[in-house]
Amino acid sequence: MTVGGSERGGEVALLEEALTTVLDDLGPELRDRYAFKVVETPEGMLYIGLRDGRYWNSGTPLSAQDREDALWSAAEGLQDCLMELCRVVWPECGRHRLGLHARGRADEVIWKCEGSRPPRGRTGRRVAPTGGPVMREARELEHQ
Repeated sequence: MTVGGSERGGEVALLEEALTTVLDDLGPELRDRYAFKVVETPEGMLYIGLRDGRYWNSGTPLSAQDREDALWSAAEGLQDCLMELCRVVWPECGRHRLGLHARGRADEVIWKCEGSRPPRGRTGRRVAPTGGPVMREARELEHQ
């Protein structure tokens, strides 16, 4: 069921806005092949789904406590949908050929690569901001 009549209007609006932002990171070939939307299950859980109504409900349901939470949640939800329903790894690190992971920070959500561990216990490297123009060129980026 889609969320048009949901009583969670504010949360759904944040998630739809976040999904639009994250879809800016997705290449045009995948955007053209699939149409993504926020889907509400009969139990009231929200997921990213496909235009035909399919969704992957074994992942973490979407949440939208604030804009950053919605952005992170939409990024993770889109990754789940692509991986489980479309069998696509996205986004991919151009250096390591591994899937990137959305990570929340104080005021932004970023894509990180866990392909190599830097010294001193830090995990992964920042590749690009979610929804940022840098991500559109991620295949050509070098890690700092």
